[in-house]
Amino acid sequence: MTSDEVKAIQRALKDLGLYDGKVDGDYGRHTREAVMAFQEANGLQVDGDAGPITRRALFGEPNTPASGLITVDVIKKIAPNASGAIVNAIVGNGEAIAQAGITTPLRAAHFLAQIATETGGLRVLEENLNYSAKRLTQVWPSRFKTLAAAKPYANNGRALANNVYGGRLGNINPNDGWDYRGGGMMQTTGRSNYRRAGHENDPDALRQPVPALMSALQFWHDNGLNALADLDVVEAVRRRINGGTTGIDETRNYLKKAKAALGA
Repeated sequence: MTSDEVKAIQRALKDLGLYDGKVDGDYGRHTREAVMAFQEANGLQVDGDAGPITRRALFGEPNTPASGLITVDVIKKIAPNASGAIVNAIVGNGEAIAQAGITTPLRAAHFLAQIATETGGLRVLEENLNYSAKRLTQVWPSRFKTLAAAKPYANNGRALANNVYGGRLGNINPNDGWDYRGGGMMQTTGRSNYRRAGHENDPDALRQPVPALMSALQFWHDNGLNALADLDVVEAVRRRINGGTTGIDETRNYLKKAKAALGA
């Protein structure tokens, strides 16, 4: 967000009597608190982030939820502990979701079920690589056959990522495993996959809500997942995303909730 955009937000909040600080373009504590007061007063997600939904409400612009399908209420029924920033990114980008062909309740249900699985219930956009030595022998038994072999990588995400992802998935530099660890709403992993998502040169951006959503939508569209969603074949969708059925029980649970919330 630019300084001028922050100033516009500060002026609008000042006009509403919610902000009495300087109009200086600094999105500091007082501005954040004013935004939270505005959000609470207008029934919005209260997170202090002046995202698309909040700005539309603040500036009196019409707010069309994602394709008329995915609303804050729908997401909360599926993933009640979802991050406010992730919720706002999804609900505030309805046009992009529609452009990806997610225009029916069934397609929306499958999309939400899959990204909820990949993000721990729409809470995190970065792969968790903090494992105990014992857990490493279970997750990567072919790489860590003993506790002694796993111990140097226990609770050491950077070393682990560089070990398990190094030299593959397009990774060529010593730190690529870490730089291109799982990220985004589809947990994109590896330099080559970050390149396809358009984030080879800025991998950290893929772990931010809006780019994370956009990369997931691109993957969904490019891999023909709307057609599989139309057939309601959750395992086939899961395999296309994950390469296997890891997390399938979790996905089925999210899909059941999503169908109920969307009337699919």
